[in-house]
Amino acid sequence: MEVEFLNPAKRHGRRRWLLTVWLCLSVSTVQIYAPAPSGVDEYRAKAAFLYNVCKFVSWPESAMPPKDRPFVIGVVGNHPLMSVFARELAGKSIGGRKIEVRSFARLRDGHAARALYCDVNQLRELTRSSRSRLARGGVLTVGDGSECLPVGSVLALGIRDGRLAFEVNVGAARRAGLEMDANLLGLAAKVVDE
Repeated sequence: MEVEFLNPAKRHGRRRWLLTVWLCLSVSTVQIYAPAPSGVDEYRAKAAFLYNVCKFVSWPESAMPPKDRPFVIGVVGNHPLMSVFARELAGKSIGGRKIEVRSFARLRDGHAARALYCDVNQLRELTRSSRSRLARGGVLTVGDGSECLPVGSVLALGIRDGRLAFEVNVGAARRAGLEMDANLLGLAAKVVDE
């Protein structure tokens, strides 16, 4: 006889289902009920979104740091988002690894991060070899605005129709060895394969 609450497979499935519901509710709340956030509120919403999205992405085992090392989320450039991300993500963890928010001067320097927040200009400045190095390293690039998808970002986050929304480039995710949860893709405003 199988006791349901002791079965790890069922616990994992139930946990994933609960996380999916939680993400759906948190993203839906932002998209449906809240007007476009501005300033610090927008940055807080983006930090919360990025944290929740990271729970629905699977990195290649070779790209993940050992359990005693931090899960690095990077912000590229001198962006005011850096301090908000650091404050909002303090004490949180992904996959049993404590989150550490770091600033990177250039996108190509962020290969030690598992997720990197950047803008379209930083993505356009990447050389082919730098873009390939980030992809081989399993880096989830999150661009600020939908114009980031065609230049190689895995996710694009921004304001659409007055609400916080996101888009996904599954081709870029595949090149980075990242697996995106189907439920996450279902919540995206747009999914492309470039």
